Amino acid sequence: MPTLTLETVTLRMAADVNDRWPVPVELVRVADPAAREQLLAMNVDDWFGSAGEAFRVANTDALYDAWELVPGTTAGPFDVRVAGRYGGVLFCSVRSEEPQLAVPFERDGEVLISVGNEGCTVAGGCASRRAGLLSVSWGGRTCTGRMMARPARPTRVREVTLEVARGANDNWPVRVDLVRTPDGALIDDLLDMDTEVWFGKAGEEFRNANPEVRFDSWEVVPGTVAGPYDVRLDGRVGGVVFCDTAGSFGPTELANDTAVVVEINAAGGCAVRSGGRPWSW
Repeated sequence: MPTLTLETVTLRMAADVNDRWPVPVELVRVADPAAREQLLAMNVDDWFGSAGEAFRVANTDALYDAWELVPGTTAGPFDVRVAGRYGGVLFCSVRSEEPQLAVPFERDGEVLISVGNEGCTVAGGCASRRAGLLSVSWGGRTCTGRMMARPARPTRVREVTLEVARGANDNWPVRVDLVRTPDGALIDDLLDMDTEVWFGKAGEEFRNANPEVRFDSWEVVPGTVAGPYDVRLDGRVGGVVFCDTAGSFGPTELANDTAVVVEINAAGGCAVRSGGRPWSW
């Protein structure tokens, strides 16, 4: 069972999620692996119903942290540090046609929970401790990482073009970051980061802790096309793109293309496609 060493939890919810109704979010931490498996077998309706009540009665030694998040807001960070060895499970009560499943909580340190119409995602911090993993220093704290491995999906990108639709990001310039490294473990860490985490303190810590990583950054005015930019590198590297817009909740891993176009639509959604002719507005 992954052992949590959480420090803080921040919760973020987009404006149009859950038909603009508040969303209950609950983090449950248990010391018994069997109790964690019992939690993971529940869906959200079970947890916020009679099954959850029965679990609380039977597991008085478990830790329960509960919040109710209003759409379009960010809450926290909340200090959730405790002594002891616990595994965690997250429940988010978002309206959906199918019952939402429990989310295994396997991040340590300073963690961000993002609430969307598909449920909750957990990002930031470090991967939780497991047997056989190497403890490494990252961003001033100890994280559980892996030995350096070659990227599972290397990229050959040489040119990047950026296309931002009118009205995107409330017509403010959009920042786009391209991060490349030959270390597959670092690529995995980047893919675990939420966009807001990357463009905040955790992103700065990652840059400081990994000066050998290649960082390319641009700001693009909505309604324009920028580039193509020559970004060719020698060697086998993996690449990840982050877009600093409200509609982009996670990074995109580059495929094995020589030229790519980063597209940001009017809603702020960010996508990467193989290079071609620019859009026309």
